[in-house]
Amino acid sequence: ADMGFETYQKILAEAITELRAEGVAEAGALVENGRQLEKEIRYLTDAQIETDIEAYLPDTYIGQSAEKLRLYKELDGIKDEEQMQRFEAKLVDRFGALPPQARNLMDVVRLRWRAVDLGFEWVKVKNGLMLLRFLSDSGSPYFKTPLFMGILKYVSKNNSKFVLKQNNNKLMVTVREVKGFEDARNVLDRIGEVARAETAAVQQHDGSLA
Repeated sequence: ADMGFETYQKILAEAITELRAEGVAEAGALVENGRQLEKEIRYLTDAQIETDIEAYLPDTYIGQSAEKLRLYKELDGIKDEEQMQRFEAKLVDRFGALPPQARNLMDVVRLRWRAVDLGFEWVKVKNGLMLLRFLSDSGSPYFKTPLFMGILKYVSKNNSKFVLKQNNNKLMVTVREVKGFEDARNVLDRIGEVARAETAAVQQHDGSLA
């Protein structure tokens, strides 16, 4: 059987458990190479992605289980787009053109980065919808940040696309008409762009009052 998405998620979960055992300071390794996540790393170290889209390295592409496991671990260590493109180029050079399942797997990792940036601990892409769940810790200072306020403002203004609701004391956003990972990434990029503009405006205002 294919060593698929579940295997990758298991590797990821083990890595995050180790990071949490070592402390948040070490978790800063998740946000290096110039990605500006200093605010978010205090609130969230990783995000879980669920999907019904096939996302794995097929046996027909990489036949050896040990090699596939090594590549999953390497993929888990990738932190930015430049590294991802080098990883993809290496796969193409060694194994040939990426099959759709492998491309989807790379997109899962890209989606995970964006979720962490924005404070979403869980993302589900399925049946044309994307579900986003904010941090479970309702007492987290994240919920007082300009970033969070900017996200709320954006989704509230665009209620034909987004539905904000609370489920079992957890705040969630449903995004309509998400056809795949590319759509999902674009949505999170737009949310991030608007929310960070809000953050910058607040910081500029605070600076002018100082």
